[in-house]
Amino acid sequence: MRELLTMWKYPRMVAFVSLTAAIYAVLLIPFKGIHVPIFGFYGELRVAQVVPTTFSLLFGPAAAWGVGLGDVVADLVEGTPDIGLVFGFLGNLMLGYVPYKIWNAITCEKPDMRNIKLLSLFLFANFIACAVCGDILGWGINWWLSVPFWVIAVIVTIGDFIFAAILGPAALQAISNVAERNRMLYTSIMGTPTITKLQKIGALGLTISGLGCLFVGSLYNLNWAMLTPFLVIILIFAAIA
Repeated sequence: MRELLTMWKYPRMVAFVSLTAAIYAVLLIPFKGIHVPIFGFYGELRVAQVVPTTFSLLFGPAAAWGVGLGDVVADLVEGTPDIGLVFGFLGNLMLGYVPYKIWNAITCEKPDMRNIKLLSLFLFANFIACAVCGDILGWGINWWLSVPFWVIAVIVTIGDFIFAAILGPAALQAISNVAERNRMLYTSIMGTPTITKLQKIGALGLTISGLGCLFVGSLYNLNWAMLTPFLVIILIFAAIA
């Protein structure tokens, strides 16, 4: 997680934070009032989910900050300046943070969505990121508004995953080669990261705790107090990864 801080000394990474935040906000705002049915409930039409995993694999930590800040901008434009901004920022930051961490822990290959193995890894990393985001938002909204954890967690996880899985691979394939040729990848700017055994353990722990929180919390309809240990563990593993 150190790179979330060190990236600010690279002007191009800062520019990518702004770029990601602007694109994410622009894609979120028009669809804020449009909802689609998800498992008997209604969730937002999240066309913007093309951004987090795609940009995460391109811009790394800049995408994490950009997605988090872009969500805050969209919520402020919608008119919701409340404590929900904090949960939205943290959850969306994880949407941009988790994918490149899981990808790097498993492979050092460049993203190529024509490769079935790498496409599967893209979808896997995307699902874990959506689950972690859903865990954070579900926990926060249950604490704040007493909405059942599982309702928010399931809607966010499934809704975000579906749109990202449909739109993300094509977008990544279209952008990645151009970004690499123009040295726009975060690895070209900050250097290729050396993944330690501890970071791989962190990524594994993040995967297990993220899924565990989602499934256990939803299956047993746990409240925020019961789920707090899960959230603490998720954030610890995220810091280690």
